Amino acid sequence: MNDPWDFYTSSPVVVDTLVYFGSGGTMYAINGKTGTEIWNYSTNDVIHTSPALNANSIFLGGWSGKLYALNALNGTERWIYSTGTDVTHLMQGIQASPTIADNLVVFGSRDAQVYALDISTGNKIWSTGFGGSWMPSTPAYSNGVIYCGSSEGGGLKALNKTTGSVLFTASEGFYCTFSSPAIAGETAFIGCLNGSLFAVDIRSGTIKCRFDTDGRILDPLNAILDNGTLNPDVFNPVSGYPYTQAVEYTRRLLTAGSIASTPVMANNTLYFGSSDSSLYAVYPNEWCTKEFEVSTESIELGITSQQITDTAFYVHNTGNCTDSIMIRVTNANAATVNALTIQPNRFEVMPGESIKVKIRLNTSAVTTCNSYSATLVSQSVSTVTQSKSTVFNYTTPSATGILQSNAKQTVDIYPNPFSKSLNITYSVEQDCFVDIRMYDALGQLVNIVT
Repeated sequence: MNDPWDFYTSSPVVVDTLVYFGSGGTMYAINGKTGTEIWNYSTNDVIHTSPALNANSIFLGGWSGKLYALNALNGTERWIYSTGTDVTHLMQGIQASPTIADNLVVFGSRDAQVYALDISTGNKIWSTGFGGSWMPSTPAYSNGVIYCGSSEGGGLKALNKTTGSVLFTASEGFYCTFSSPAIAGETAFIGCLNGSLFAVDIRSGTIKCRFDTDGRILDPLNAILDNGTLNPDVFNPVSGYPYTQAVEYTRRLLTAGSIASTPVMANNTLYFGSSDSSLYAVYPNEWCTKEFEVSTESIELGITSQQITDTAFYVHNTGNCTDSIMIRVTNANAATVNALTIQPNRFEVMPGESIKVKIRLNTSAVTTCNSYSATLVSQSVSTVTQSKSTVFNYTTPSATGILQSNAKQTVDIYPNPFSKSLNITYSVEQDCFVDIRMYDALGQLVNIVT
């Protein structure tokens, strides 16, 4: 069976003119200019890890739970170390790529342990476990401290390089850190399968801020709760050991913009990929204060003769940095409402400024409920920062708000007919949404402007 939690394949490592990579159960070394094979080494088990190099040695993990040390010049075997099998799922294998930490090679395994082996002999110096959780996160090393995530071990861990003891755990809103941490200065950045990227102070373990992917914010399943935990209504029906349930469990989780990739820092920009089919670039070097308010003082409600409800409210940026706002509308049953138009759906608000948001709801498509919530989620465009939600409730108004189809309106189109461009001006007697529909000479719809 395919493993629904097997997210990785081996990435290449390039040193001078040589390229090292795993494919199937074989590690290859090829000439990077000509593609000519220099050597290959068969492990007889699938290689999912990317190789790590140190001097003339190359290190890689196999799906049988073994870590291999090879001569990087000719592929001959130096030593092999075998890890165990996890006691919960009876599975084995090394997903995490090894990391060189001075005289140690450090890696995680599905037997729920992080290992530190002597780089020359392969002898175990220490191993550390986090309560039975797989260790699929490739460690990062900086100044005598090893940083790594875990499948369900509670977030980012900092380990003493010499002893393996846990120095701190950063765990607010973390879930399944298959991503590997990236260290930049005094901050570690790590992604989670719940669709969030965290920035952690590596001196104290304090979480500086959180960035949520569009997939998490707009997830139609609402798989992740605001605190970063799994929504039991989504996952309880598929929680169990049958293979089909495990596959469906993973599929639902990945709708939340999961981050299994390792972030990369370049030119003060942090890049990472997400399961929402997006590549993100965020700027983590400028921390700022974010706040926004939702004003309900200028609510405008009305139902047209086509059973459409319009509502409007204002968003005020009370912080000192630009905020990017995204909106998701749900009904009283917490189900996402799709029969609507939000203008604008995503927008930026400068510090001290306000913006008006309109929501058009097609009430004929959501007849089971007449109370809704517009949740606004803010994340700064100038930094990776803590997302924040504010809920604005509105209820479909009574028929007294109906805008009659014969209401006073004026429309002026010129030139008419036209060939390249035209101007359309109009006025209505109250604030509402307007659709402008264009047809060709055959009566076929060409475009709609809302």
